[in-house]
Formats: sequence, structure tokens, C-alpha cells
Amino acid sequence: MDPERFLDGFSEAQRRSLVADIDCFVFDCDGVLWAGDRAIDGARELLHQLSGPVFAPPRSPVRAGTASAFTASSAVNFTSMNSNVAPSSITPPSPSSPRTFTVLDSATSPGSSTSKQVVFVTNNATKTKTAFEHKFQLLGFPAPKPNTLMSSGIATAAYLARKLKHGDKVYVVGEPGLHDMIRQVGLHTFGQEHASLGFKDFVSSKPERLLTNPDHVKAVVLSFC
Repeated sequence: MDPERFLDGFSEAQRRSLVADIDCFVFDCDGVLWAGDRAIDGARELLHQLSGPVFAPPRSPVRAGTASAFTASSAVNFTSMNSNVAPSSITPPSPSSPRTFTVLDSATSPGSSTSKQVVFVTNNATKTKTAFEHKFQLLGFPAPKPNTLMSSGIATAAYLARKLKHGDKVYVVGEPGLHDMIRQVGLHTFGQEHASLGFKDFVSSKPERLLTNPDHVKAVVLSFC
């Protein structure tokens, strides 16, 4: 039997009210939006709804300087849920418990119409930003808006760009996508032949020999599965 899910006790009207009071949704990608080359059931429809007009009862005013956000963990399961339990009787799960969301009913109701801010984060460093955008398109998801997609590879490249000089050399143990991201910020990378190495194999290759000349390598980036 499936474990109790966060919104199992919410009716359609209660889910609408909850969504109306949330300004920003933060989604992981692998295992949340897709599994391999297959979109998770309901994820595509939900993102299209959040990216377009969302009809809901008028929301209560938000105090200046505050915002609400719902973070979708890798345990998100986009399934249909029905119940009439009052919101006051629902106790949110602990942070370690699975959180779930559902596609809202397609029927619209009077009230405000607004798009939600949707942000995507992933610790997958194997793809470039362009490759991620291509996967969104391939699976039928709405394209991420500018500056709303962050991966560990994108973050690493941005960090190195701030710390190093244009043209500096970086030894990277990682997939071609990570090399490409770092090269796109003006740095030179090498070590792609070690991309398939596990940590123990990498250590046995005595990588410290690469650091004997500090003018040769300015940074080392390790990405292990």
C-alpha cells in the first residue's frame, strides 16, 4: 500500500486554495519530472497549468517582502487524489516525508488568474543548460524561463568563472556536459578520459601528479555518480 501522501486529504477546492496562496514552485528534475526518458505521470500537465493561467479563488494579500513556496522533492507523485477532510484537520508531514501534488481540475472558477513562478534545480552535472532545455522540449514540458534552471554543473561553471581568469586550466573528472559548461565560461578543461572512473579508481590513478605545477592546473572538479 502506498504511504499516506501530503494532499490525499484535500478536496479539489482545497487544493485550488493552496495553489492560489503559493507564489513559487521549486522542482527537482530527475525522478520528479521525468524518469530516464519518460515523463512522470501528470508532471507535464501540472507544469503547463502552473506556467499558464491558473484560475483560483481570490487569494489573501501577501505582506510586503514575503512569499510562499512549495518545494517538490524527489518523492513527488503526480496522481489524482480525492477527499473532503477539512484543511484544519490536516497535519503536514515532516520534511523527510513524501510530498505530493496533483493536476488541478480543468474547470475554471471565478477569481484571479495568474502564472506561478516555477524554478528547476538538479544535482545532475552531466548535461549542459541547452541539453536540459532540449529534454524539456522532447518530453513536452513548457520551456524553463530565463534564469529559472539551475544544475550543479551550471553552478560549478559560474563559481569557477568568478574565481579564475579567462583561459585558466581546470582538471575535470566528469561527463562531457560538465566539461562543456566550464568551457562555455572561458576556461580550458582536460581529464575527460577519466569521466567513467569511480572514486577508488580515480585515487589509484594518482591525480596529485597533476598538481605538481600550480601554473598548469588552477582548479580540480570531481563529479562522481
